[in-house]
Amino acid sequence: MEAIPAAAGGGVGGSIVWNAIPKTLDLQATALTGTGIGRYGSGQLPDVTYRPDGSLAPINETTWMVGATWHVTPLLDIYGYDGQEAQHAKTFQVGAATLGLGSPTLNLASCVAVDSAGGSCPANIEASNQVNAGFWWRIYQGKFGSFRFGAQYSYIHITAFGGAAGIKPTTDDSMVFTSIRYYPF
Repeated sequence: MEAIPAAAGGGVGGSIVWNAIPKTLDLQATALTGTGIGRYGSGQLPDVTYRPDGSLAPINETTWMVGATWHVTPLLDIYGYDGQEAQHAKTFQVGAATLGLGSPTLNLASCVAVDSAGGSCPANIEASNQVNAGFWWRIYQGKFGSFRFGAQYSYIHITAFGGAAGIKPTTDDSMVFTSIRYYPF
């Protein structure tokens, strides 16, 4: 079996955390854009696809996130974040077939059909958007450590690349998380 040659990828990005109002409001922004960087985002989108000759083709992606933490009292923090990971289609024409990531000829009919037997959806993810908000309450903080309770609401919306017949699947989910933590020191 012949080895697949490596492909170079890379990106540029940065992050800023700003204490906008000391001891009251912290702001954060982060972004990364480049090729072959899918694994560095929380959505774990693909880094590469295959060219018709079998070599790897890095995929262009941009990811960003903004957020804020409000320190309401010394014992209560409320936060909110919004972010997105988005990729560009990387397709190749081979005769009449369009191959690669985000092919507009991909048959996505099974993604929108009601299938009680549990079918599969071969869609390629184009973008993942998520927003969340939550709080941390320091119930106890003293010489015996710190006891905290937190809760978070999170909403995610995923969009696939459009396929044959104009089908462009989307899905979303709402989630609620809670956490109780004890820090002995």
